[in-house]
Amino acid sequence: MDPRDAFLERAKSGGIVPVIREVITDADTPVAAFAKIARPPFAFLLESLVGGERWARYTFLGTEPREVWRYRGQEIERWTPASSWEPAGQTTDPITHLADRMRALPSVALPGLPRFMGGAVGYLGYDVVRSIERLPPGPTDTLGVPDAVVMIADSLVILDNVFGRAIVVANVEVPAKASPAQRLRLYDTAQERLDTLIGRLSGTHQLAPLALEDDGRRGAGGALRPQSKYTRGVRTRCRQDSRVHRRGRRLPGGPVAPSGSAWRGRPAATVPVPARLEPGSVSLLSHTR
Repeated sequence: MDPRDAFLERAKSGGIVPVIREVITDADTPVAAFAKIARPPFAFLLESLVGGERWARYTFLGTEPREVWRYRGQEIERWTPASSWEPAGQTTDPITHLADRMRALPSVALPGLPRFMGGAVGYLGYDVVRSIERLPPGPTDTLGVPDAVVMIADSLVILDNVFGRAIVVANVEVPAKASPAQRLRLYDTAQERLDTLIGRLSGTHQLAPLALEDDGRRGAGGALRPQSKYTRGVRTRCRQDSRVHRRGRRLPGGPVAPSGSAWRGRPAATVPVPARLEPGSVSLLSHTR
C-alpha cells in the first residue's frame, strides 16, 4: 500500500499517529547520534542493559518535544516551543495530572515499532511518592530543583543496535474528524520533520575522545588543564540500566502512555565525574554511561 494511503487509513479515527522512516546508522554510536540530533533546551537518550553485561536492542533518542511539564510543590508549569514556560495550574498529585494529559493523547499502534514510540520522558523526584503514600513531612529542600520534569516526546530516533539501523519517528496529532486533505497535510508536515532528523544524522559531530585521566600537561593558552579529581556529583535520573524495574503498565488514575509504551523507573544515583565536565554536555553523558 502507498505510504500516504496507509497513513490516511491509520489516521481516519484521529489520535496520535506515527509516521516512520528507516535508515542505516551502523557507523554511529548512540552518543554520536545523540550529539547530532540534540537541540536545546531539551533532549534525551534512553537505553538499557540486559543481564548487566550487554546493551539492550534499542536506544531511544529524542529532542524538541511538543511540550514539557514541570512540577514544584503544588505548582504546575508548562513549556511549549512557542510560549516557553507558563503557569498551568496546581495539583497535589503530579502523577495523576500527567496520566490525565497522556489519556488526552491516545496513540495508534503501528506494527514493527518497539513498545515505546513516544510519550512521557523525564524524572520524578523522590518526594513525589508523598502524593501516593501517607508519609511524615519531608526534610527541608536544600537543592531547589523541581519535584518532576516530564517532556512529551513526539519525534524520536530509535536505534536498533542489532541490525545497525534507525527507525525515525514523527508522531502526528490528528483531529478526530479531520478530512482526508487535512490528514495529508499533517502527513507532509511529519515527513518534513523526518527529513530534518535524518539530515542531522547525516552530518558530523564535534565529539573528541574523552580522557579518563588527566596527565597534567598544559592545554590551550598555556593554562593547566583542570585536574581529573572526581569532585562533581551528577544526579542521573533518566538513564536506564540493569537496575531498572518494570513498575507496571498503569499508574494511579490510568496509563501514562495508552498504547504500547512501558512505564519504567530507575532510582536516581549520584555519579562522581571529573570536575571539568559541565552539566548538560554530551561529554558528560559519555562519561556517565
